[in-house]
Parts: sequence; structure tokens; C-alpha cells
Amino acid sequence: MNDHFSVRCLQRLGYIPNRRELVKLIQEAKITFLDRQSNRVTRWLWMDPINNVECILPYDKERKQIITVLFNREINDEDKSD
Repeated sequence: MNDHFSVRCLQRLGYIPNRRELVKLIQEAKITFLDRQSNRVTRWLWMDPINNVECILPYDKERKQIITVLFNREINDEDKSD
């Protein structure tokens, strides 16, 4: 797969987590809901079990897919630059 999520996972985590399992966790609200970015996109906090790092997963509810993966510190850095 060469989509944005897969590319970013390889760059940031070093592997591609099971997308279906992550989507299921989001849809069943088994990971922490952070906020709503828009009517269609929500952000979720996920702890990567392999690298033991917190990640933000923006999720598109209309397309039922995760858009990308961000480290929690990347979000904090973006907030500071505004």
C-alpha cells in the first residue's frame, strides 16, 4: 500500500499497524477521543504498543479510514507555532 497513512506509519513508527484493528478501536471508542476537527474528522489518542509512544490518529468518519498518524509532540509543536 502506498497511501498516506501507510507511508507516515513507516516513516514515524517503522512499521504499519493493522488498520482494521485501529478503525475498530475508534468505532467502538476503545481509545481516547481527543476532539473533533470538523464535521467529518475526529482525532483519537493511541498508544503504540511497539514503540511505546502516544500517537494522534485523525479519523474520517465518512470514508471510515484513518487519515494519518502523528506523534503527540508534533501536535503540541503545531499548537505553539500558531
